[in-house]
Amino acid sequence: MAGVYSIIEKIYNLARKPFSIYQTFMLPKISQQIQIDKEIAKKTIKNTYFFVILFMFIEVVLIYWFREEIIEYFTLTNVSLLKNLLIFSLIGIVLVIVNCPIFLYLTALDRKQVLMRISLTAPVFGIIFGVAFIYTFGITGSIFTVIFIELYYTVSLLLIYKKDKLTK
Repeated sequence: MAGVYSIIEKIYNLARKPFSIYQTFMLPKISQQIQIDKEIAKKTIKNTYFFVILFMFIEVVLIYWFREEIIEYFTLTNVSLLKNLLIFSLIGIVLVIVNCPIFLYLTALDRKQVLMRISLTAPVFGIIFGVAFIYTFGITGSIFTVIFIELYYTVSLLLIYKKDKLTK
């Protein structure tokens, strides 16, 4: 069954790549703008991130529509299970749509210490909840774990952003 999860993981990681590309290209510009005016940086993120959201929406819809063909490209076994896992994994992509601009902004603000704390605690929670979810739900529990970690990461980033917004 590990091979089954590996297929979904490959698709999921590939689907997440546009976020990494966006952050890599935008971080220097946003960091520079934050030194001048935070509102300009926020406006730049807002103006450019629309296109990322649009691209990701199209990507998620295409993955959903062609899920069977995508799965069958990798394997012809467990297609029904893999289609369901792929649909669940798209929830994680939607969560990343929310956390990506916040992560970019907080990174540009040089909030590396708090971001590192979140990044170090997420895998610990992932292991703990992964064991429980996989034991309870089988291979589907691994996807629930991914969704849980993305949710944890998104909520944590939102709380930090809100806290920074209130204190400054």
